Amino acid sequence: MIALKKASLLQRIRGRVSSLLIAAMLLTALIPAIEKASAKIPYSNDWSYYKEITLSNSAAGKILRIHVVKGVGTDDPSTNTIYMNNKCQQWPYDIAFATSYDPDAATMLPFNLIDYNDTDAYFDIKLTDAYSKIYILTGNSNKELAIHTLSRPLDVYDAFTGDKFMNTKDFDFVGASMTASDVSSLTPAISDDEVEGIVFDGSYYYVSTRDNSGAFLYKIDLNGNVVASEKLGDPPLIHGGGFDIYNGKLFIPVAEATSSPSTPSKIISVWAANLTVDRTVCEVNDHIGTVMLAPDLNRMYLCNWDTLKIYVYDLNGNYITTITSPPQNKIQDAVYTDGLFFCSIQTGDGNDHVIAVLKPADNGNSLVKVGEIYTANGRTRNGLTWYAGNFYVAYNYGGYYIYKLKGAKIAMEIPAGEQYVASKNTFSPPTILEVKEKMGGNGKHNVGFSQTFPCPDTEATQCIAWKPYPTSQPPYPEYYLKDGATYSTDYLDWVANEWTYLTLEWLGSSYAKLTKNFQETIDATLNYGSGPYYAGAQTWGSADSTLYVQYLAVMPYADPEPSVASTTVWQNIPRDPPACSLNANPTSGEAPLTVTFSMSASDPDGSISSWQLDVDNDGSPEYSGTGNPPATQEHTYENPGTYIANLTVTDNDGYTAYDTVTIIVTEHQNQPPACSLSANPTSGEAPLNVEFSLTASDPDGNITAWWLDVDGDESEEYSGAGSPPATINHVYDNPGTYIVNFT
Repeated sequence: MIALKKASLLQRIRGRVSSLLIAAMLLTALIPAIEKASAKIPYSNDWSYYKEITLSNSAAGKILRIHVVKGVGTDDPSTNTIYMNNKCQQWPYDIAFATSYDPDAATMLPFNLIDYNDTDAYFDIKLTDAYSKIYILTGNSNKELAIHTLSRPLDVYDAFTGDKFMNTKDFDFVGASMTASDVSSLTPAISDDEVEGIVFDGSYYYVSTRDNSGAFLYKIDLNGNVVASEKLGDPPLIHGGGFDIYNGKLFIPVAEATSSPSTPSKIISVWAANLTVDRTVCEVNDHIGTVMLAPDLNRMYLCNWDTLKIYVYDLNGNYITTITSPPQNKIQDAVYTDGLFFCSIQTGDGNDHVIAVLKPADNGNSLVKVGEIYTANGRTRNGLTWYAGNFYVAYNYGGYYIYKLKGAKIAMEIPAGEQYVASKNTFSPPTILEVKEKMGGNGKHNVGFSQTFPCPDTEATQCIAWKPYPTSQPPYPEYYLKDGATYSTDYLDWVANEWTYLTLEWLGSSYAKLTKNFQETIDATLNYGSGPYYAGAQTWGSADSTLYVQYLAVMPYADPEPSVASTTVWQNIPRDPPACSLNANPTSGEAPLTVTFSMSASDPDGSISSWQLDVDNDGSPEYSGTGNPPATQEHTYENPGTYIANLTVTDNDGYTAYDTVTIIVTEHQNQPPACSLSANPTSGEAPLNVEFSLTASDPDGNITAWWLDVDGDESEEYSGAGSPPATINHVYDNPGTYIVNFT
């Protein structure tokens, strides 16, 4: 009988390492803390300069007029004149007024750009409190903050609200005039039956069409080349109508070309970048020919055939209500700007020169018509859009065209024949009326205050500023003041068909001052009661006479008026630095150690322009790039040591920020292998055939060799490279007790 004895491990290990303690703590004292500046820049990352203005006679609700000069000079507080020293890059749009240059404390003051030329500009600033100091900001904001070229003052900043101010939105409708002509007309290669809508984003035109084979959308570059197209609908959905753009998506109706469709119309959103369809926003059981978006109201207006109904949805496609009696019919396309819809209309006169102006009401659930624009020569029946101060029209009339309407500033047109425009509010002196207007023809007009509504239709005894042209009292075309039948003895020269800016200061019941273009002035004694009065303008007397009013406002008069007491020099606006964060996982381990760095960066007043990751703080970054850093970056440390990884980011102003993390890499510690040995049977008569079962593993590597000594004489009978076989059979021929060693 024999007995077997097994050994689980013999010290025949090839190689030896030393055991090291792994430290898991981060070294935080190696780099001092980074102090980030707390300076701020208001409103826009591109504002660059500010100047402090100390005021006299400041009073809440009063108007401060400032004369701003583009070039270099010395400020003149006595005339409220401030020199920009050529710091305003986009003259005169990059100018604003605030209570501070620190956005945490600043309030943007309401202001209006009254008038300007290449060198001078005039601003009216509403003092919302009795500020002793205000600040003028400039730089390169790349924004039109004070004025939109659509119509002055359609976007008076923060609008001078209240009874003492009105603008063109406040008038009962009289009308508007706009000249139009082809400017570098584009003729894109489109062969569909009819163009329906257009959107322009400054780089590309997007045009929808209808055709018997389907509804199509085209993307056209500035040279008229079709760079992309997409079929939006198959028959019977062949009508792609008027549409709009919001958040990079085009909202387009696709419908049957009939007023009584059997298939619901679809409103789909399409990505402008590549013309791929995003989703179907909603479906309507009617022909939908035009989509009008008002994003600020979360409203989408869907016009049916001939606009006999307008369905109101939110931008997510949820139904809200139906406008059963729209204020305008036959809307073909529309664009929304300054809180108004400008709509191309199919008037049926063969020319279609009318653009209707609609305004949302009732929290966006209804629409009212506030006016019309008549283009002198330019078909506006089909697609209509607006960009950077100009209307753009797409139509197919003897060919496919895209053209820009010249003279796109909208002006109220008051034709002759006892026509008028008047405010909806009443005013009492002391009051200032401001108007920018021009007139042509042989009729007469007056602009001023009246105790009747509308203004009188003849040479009024109550309107106090008027002029005849060309032959009336006095017998030459000039401005003057009128008090009943009495005229002032001074006159201001006037030229027909030239825009003129007039300020009428009505200082109570006995005195008025008329100023032309901020320079020429005449004074008069007027005898009027305390009011109330309406502000208005009118023409009469000749059919070929037309008065154009581009701007008309009424404001309170202050006595004494707020004025500039002193100014400082121009100063740079301090910027906010960027911020960044760097983390690592793991932060310690044996070599070779693969670490995943997590990175993030932001800039409160701009953008991140570049980043660098220096994994060993040797001043030479291993990883870098432009823009924001990637979310993660892997790096493998091959050698033991303590490493400080440094992430540095730079913003568009050149300011930097950095963050660090410490990585500890220890020397690799070899762990011994493990093995097991079992036998079956472990006893029996000679000759005895025994099956040995062998296993071996290494926690940090591989098994390279093995030995099996079946009789304990330290001379292995079986051996090999790599891992051992699962079993080995051995026959014991002689009786005895054997110790078997597996190494």
